[in-house]
Amino acid sequence: MPAGAVKDLAGNNYGGTSSYNFTTVPPVVTPPVVGNGGLSVEVSGSRWWGGFTAELKITNSSGKDLQSWSYTFDSPHSISGAPWGATVTSTALGNGISRYTLSGAGWAAALKAGASVSVGFNGSQGSSIGNDGALTSAQLFGNSSSTVLPTPPVVTPPVVGNGTGYAEALEKSFLFYEANRSGDLDEATNRVPWRGDSGLNDGRDGVYFGDRNGANLQLGLSLNLTGGYHDAGDHGKFGMPLASTISSLAWGGIAFKEGYNATGQLDELLAAVKWGTDYLLKAHGTDAAGNTSFFVAQVGDVAADHALWSAPENQTIARPAMAVTAQKPGSDVSAASAAALASASILFRENGSIAYADELLRNAVSLYRFADTYRGKYSNSITEVQSYYNSWSGYEDELSYGAAWLARATEAAGGDGSAYRQKALQLYNT
Repeated sequence: MPAGAVKDLAGNNYGGTSSYNFTTVPPVVTPPVVGNGGLSVEVSGSRWWGGFTAELKITNSSGKDLQSWSYTFDSPHSISGAPWGATVTSTALGNGISRYTLSGAGWAAALKAGASVSVGFNGSQGSSIGNDGALTSAQLFGNSSSTVLPTPPVVTPPVVGNGTGYAEALEKSFLFYEANRSGDLDEATNRVPWRGDSGLNDGRDGVYFGDRNGANLQLGLSLNLTGGYHDAGDHGKFGMPLASTISSLAWGGIAFKEGYNATGQLDELLAAVKWGTDYLLKAHGTDAAGNTSFFVAQVGDVAADHALWSAPENQTIARPAMAVTAQKPGSDVSAASAAALASASILFRENGSIAYADELLRNAVSLYRFADTYRGKYSNSITEVQSYYNSWSGYEDELSYGAAWLARATEAAGGDGSAYRQKALQLYNT
């Protein structure tokens, strides 16, 4: 470079030199994190001024159920705040690169084979990736690496007794169900000291086929409809929410038996489900051949109950029962209740109560056949329920749901459930 070719800030000429030698330092490349595969990740999200929101869809393609999983990636960006569906740890690697490990937490902790969960986080841009538009994996990872690390299927012991553990949450959930029980409570096992027997005359204050009027009253018909659960803070008993409750509880016990065992709440789960299914069996009227003749969808004069501020143990008002029949159909409540009985049959079969499981399945088959043969909305047959649990969407969804559970229950009992499964798919796709 010749003299005078460069001036400094004060205007002085540079003296010059014959040559310069420059050595370019190669960029730092973060070595990739190598894992054992088995999971896949899809990145989506959005970019905004100086930041971004990342959504990661984690899919378990390992072919086995995972009780936990972790996903490690390197990025030039920083994660802000707490992720959703995961916890995060980070390590600074230098040159503006950090290594993050997301581990599934809460509802996203476990992954069944073939299942997916979506987790995410907000972040600040460490290098500019633009201020609007969709987020891509290339923008999130930059020139860094990523890998998914499925961790061994280890069940973390629950935290018990400190007010935040799953065991305590489950225990209190079942206490809630027990506090809402109707019927003849067992004083030896009752864990709610301020609750006692109630509704012991249910089924004996008049049974109506359809709406509650004189023409529909079944003279001479007296039933034992004790048991079941009170509804929503009052003392009526409704078939639709009970059916959904029982099938959801049974489904949880089937899918997460290990968790119920680990928390010591399996017996409480079985007791909660059985209190509901015992009542459904009483509500299911059959003929000598076992075919459904009616199904009780409501017990109690709910309007009168709402106007009476009293404990159920002290209630003396009449509690009539309303049922659906072939002439006054209720496919929705009947199919949903069949699903409850079928799912519960799987739960009890898996826990050694074979005879009770068989009884539940027999009743589920008959009740579903009744629901499918005599089609109609139960809220058109028992119009009183329109003010409480109206059948807004019709009955096709309950027919599909019931058939799906009957397919599983039939196969759990050693039979062929393919016809029910095809029916469920047919109803779902029409």
